[in-house]
Amino acid sequence: MEKTCDIIKDLLPLYIDGVCSEDSKRAVEEHIKTCESCRKELEGFKSAVSAVDSGEEEVIRKISSRWKKTRAKALLTGILAMLLLVMAGLVFYLYSTGDRAVKYGEVTVEDLSLLPNSNVYFSLKTADDITARDADWFTQDGNVYITLQTNRIQLHKRKMAESDFAENTDNYSHWVFDTRLGGIKHIYLFEGLNGYDDGKTEKTLIWSSNNRLEDADTRAKAWAMTYHSWGNIEPGLLANTLYQHKNPYVGNMSANGKILTDLKIGRVLGNFTNELQTKEEPYGYTLLFEKNLKAEEQKDFDATMKKYALCMLALIENLSEVSWKYTVLEKGKENPVIQTITKEEAAKLLGEDIKGFGASAADIQNLLYTIGIEQ
Repeated sequence: MEKTCDIIKDLLPLYIDGVCSEDSKRAVEEHIKTCESCRKELEGFKSAVSAVDSGEEEVIRKISSRWKKTRAKALLTGILAMLLLVMAGLVFYLYSTGDRAVKYGEVTVEDLSLLPNSNVYFSLKTADDITARDADWFTQDGNVYITLQTNRIQLHKRKMAESDFAENTDNYSHWVFDTRLGGIKHIYLFEGLNGYDDGKTEKTLIWSSNNRLEDADTRAKAWAMTYHSWGNIEPGLLANTLYQHKNPYVGNMSANGKILTDLKIGRVLGNFTNELQTKEEPYGYTLLFEKNLKAEEQKDFDATMKKYALCMLALIENLSEVSWKYTVLEKGKENPVIQTITKEEAAKLLGEDIKGFGASAADIQNLLYTIGIEQ
C-alpha cells in the first residue's frame, strides 16, 4: 500500500496539470477514493496551484493595467506633441507671411528727376534679400506717403527685373506723380501699414516741392511713356471720371462741384468762391480766388487756370465762358486781375470746337493730353 501511495503521489502533479495518461488518471481517481492520505495530498496540491494561479493572475492584471495606462499616456503625449508641433508651424507660418513695411535702409531711390510734362519721376529698388510683394500710397495734408510691403521672413522667390528698363517687379518699382495738379508738397517713404501719418511712424523724405530736380534722362522718359507706373498718373482714370460728371447745365452747382473737385483746382490754386451768370447767354462761370499772388507767380497761375477753364468749357455743355479773378501784390499795392476765356477762343486755340472734346471719355483724354494735364 505504501508503494502504491508513493506512485500515486508522484502522479498527482501530472494529474493536476491534466497531462497524465488515461490509465494513470483512472488509477489516481480510484486510489483517492479509499486513501485519505493521498486525497489530502491532492487537495493540498490543488490549493497550492490555485494560490499560484491567483497570484499570477493578479500580477498579470497589474502589468496589463499599468501597460494600458502607459499606452494611453504615451498616446496622449504623442497627440499633444503633434498638436504643439502643428501649432508651432502655424504660428511660424502666420508670423513669417505677416506684412511689414520695407524700411528706408532696405530701399534705394534712383533716377529722381523731372519729366517734360513737369511730373516727378523716380524708382525704388529694394535690397537683394527683400521681396516687395506689394506697394501702396496715400495722401494726407498735401503729402504723399509710399509704403512697400513685404513678409516678415522672406520665404518666396521674387520676380527680379532683368534690367532697369522693365515693368514693375518685386525689387524694382517706378513712380510718377503729377505734383502740381495734385497739390503735392512732399513725397515720403512711409514705414507703416496703417494708411495714415500718426506722427510717430518712421518716414523718410524722397522729394519736396522745394527741391530743384534735374530733367529726366532719355531712359526715364521712355519708361514713363512705355509702361504703367505707380503714382497718381493713370491714363484714362481722370478722363472717365470727368466724363461721368459731365454736366449739361451750368446752373447745376452740385455737378459743377464734382468737375472742379476732379480737377483739384482748389488744392492746386487755392480756395475760391463761385459766381454764375445764367440770366442770359452767353452763360458764364467765374472763380473768385482768395489768395493774393506775387507778380512772379501770375504767369504760371494763369497758364494752369486756363487748362482748367478749357476742361470746364468742354464738360459743361451750355457754358460759354470761364473767368477767374485774383489779386496781385506788387510794390505794396493790391491790383485786382480778371482773366477770361470764351468757347470761341478755346476753339481757336485748339483748332476745333471745344465742345467736341466732351463727346466721350476718349475725347476728354485727348484734351488732357493736348493741354498737358496728362502726358
